[in-house]
Amino acid sequence: MSQNPINLIVRFALEIVILVALGMWGAGRFEAWKGIVMAILLPLAAAAVWGIFRTSGDHGHGLVNTPGIIRLAIEVILFCAAAWCLYDLGHKTSSMGFAAVALLHYIISYDRVWFLLTGK
Repeated sequence: MSQNPINLIVRFALEIVILVALGMWGAGRFEAWKGIVMAILLPLAAAAVWGIFRTSGDHGHGLVNTPGIIRLAIEVILFCAAAWCLYDLGHKTSSMGFAAVALLHYIISYDRVWFLLTGK
């Protein structure tokens, strides 16, 4: 089910929300030039971590071959960070909605989660 085109579109949208939420948080929590730097740096760092650490047999190739459990942990940490950023900025409904969609995505992608956990 994880390769369903609709599920892949939802996953991509969730990934974009991670970047936007981190950028919004950086801009909203730091003043003047620090806010601009953090609004750029936080999403870039998240995108780099997302793209560099990949698991063989999963989508695409990264620079660092990572065990599935580590890859899953990276994803969960970034999804939780984005939900927290939205919540911290006062977007409580958006935060809960984002977290619910992310959780639903992982439930629907049970085959990918199982692969990341077991390698099978």
